[in-house]
Amino acid sequence: MKKAFVTTMTLSRIPLSFLFGYFCIKLEQPLWPCLIVFLLVSLTDWLDGKLARTLRATSALGAWLDVSCDLFFYDRILSVALAHRQNADDPANRYHHKIY
Repeated sequence: MKKAFVTTMTLSRIPLSFLFGYFCIKLEQPLWPCLIVFLLVSLTDWLDGKLARTLRATSALGAWLDVSCDLFFYDRILSVALAHRQNADDPANRYHHKIY
């Protein structure tokens, strides 16, 4: 039961990663929603490791999942950054307003 809870907390970072990407791309003012999701991801990353060690619920699978979910989140951040860069290079988006 303890391992399942810690593993679920680790895996929660995957949907949070998609939410982060969605907020960054779709919202006009994504700073606060993205910051909140980033803090949630950081909190779950710290808390799942702390709980696993405290409850003695560590496992090889849990360690692998932790690293994999971290890399998945970093991939989302990089994907969003590259998408914004690609849009910024478009002359129509140069001044961040629509040209009619």
